[in-house]
Amino acid sequence: MVQRLPYAAPYSLGQTRRILNESEGRGSPVNNQAGHPRQHVGNWEKAEKYAEQQSRTKSVFTSTEEQDKAVQSALSSASGQAALGQLDVTPNAAGRQVIASVATEPVDVKVVRAKKKKGAPQGQVKSWTYQNGRAQRITMVVDSMGTGQNGDIHSQTAYPWLD
Repeated sequence: MVQRLPYAAPYSLGQTRRILNESEGRGSPVNNQAGHPRQHVGNWEKAEKYAEQQSRTKSVFTSTEEQDKAVQSALSSASGQAALGQLDVTPNAAGRQVIASVATEPVDVKVVRAKKKKGAPQGQVKSWTYQNGRAQRITMVVDSMGTGQNGDIHSQTAYPWLD
């Protein structure tokens, strides 16, 4: 019999990268929706697309390396370990935890802010401002794959959070 390792454990940068890469496009074990953590990495156009859709400020990580660092930091944080510990309660069943607005080491992001037209209908934007920035928080959704094996988690999403 193989001894089960806990989800609440330290994750190396390499393990974190593997989790994010394998989660992209893979169906969540909880609801079968495609994972999309890497969609939150990109360029101005990607941030602008989300800002325009939601008529509000949006940001994306500047690189997968920056996202990897932030996610590793989030998983290792007290909040991250507590959420992963909740997945340990029923390790052989798929489960979900949200790690919301958790502090991480600062990482580089691209930020697009919408300037709305005065008196314009909601969603109508006058112009955009673009800036490089630093995010010190992220939100991520973590699912257990239900196998109980260490590191066998799915990242549904992981995006920078601006204060």
